[in-house]
Amino acid sequence: MARSRYSSELDELKREIEKLSDSVCAALDLSISCIVHQRREGQREVLAMHSKIKRHFLQIEKFCMEIIALQQPLASDLRTLIAAFEISRRLERSNDYTAEIATTHLLLKRKILVGLEELQEMEKTAKEATQLSVKGFANWDDSLRKRVWSLERKNDEAFHRLIDRLQQHVQQKPSDGELAIRIYAIGHYYERAADNASRIAKATAYMVSGKRKYLA
Repeated sequence: MARSRYSSELDELKREIEKLSDSVCAALDLSISCIVHQRREGQREVLAMHSKIKRHFLQIEKFCMEIIALQQPLASDLRTLIAAFEISRRLERSNDYTAEIATTHLLLKRKILVGLEELQEMEKTAKEATQLSVKGFANWDDSLRKRVWSLERKNDEAFHRLIDRLQQHVQQKPSDGELAIRIYAIGHYYERAADNASRIAKATAYMVSGKRKYLA
């Protein structure tokens, strides 16, 4: 009976992390939609989502601690909880990045017309990598890790193209220096979100294999 309850709690924990991931991905989607459609004020909804997601993360964190304290798990069960804690923490960091994107966009007094294609690709790959990495955790599937890393590489490539494009733009129009810095910052936050997805995949690799190198 106790084991059955414990298994149910682990399943519930995985479901909550999947919900947390869905919320973070929705915030990423809304942030880029506001940028593409030039709706700065729409970013205030992203900030509202940020607060809600943070509360959800704290609930998950508490739930993890309660399971560890009451069940005293060993071996693979303990690895699952360690991975769950690390993954929820990474999702919360990506949540923070969406808030930074929203805040940066709100501070802009001009429309973003440079680097939109690269920003869209970076958001898309960050979101897809996040979804895939969390799917791997929920299904105890480490085989998705290479696909997550491939998406992260695509994200990095788009970021480098964004930097090149911004440099070229500022050379042609030096007065847009501040605008370019803001756009660079937004790209950086999408790049960090993709990096978090890669770290989520590593946490799943640790959970499945037990190899501590994946937590480094």
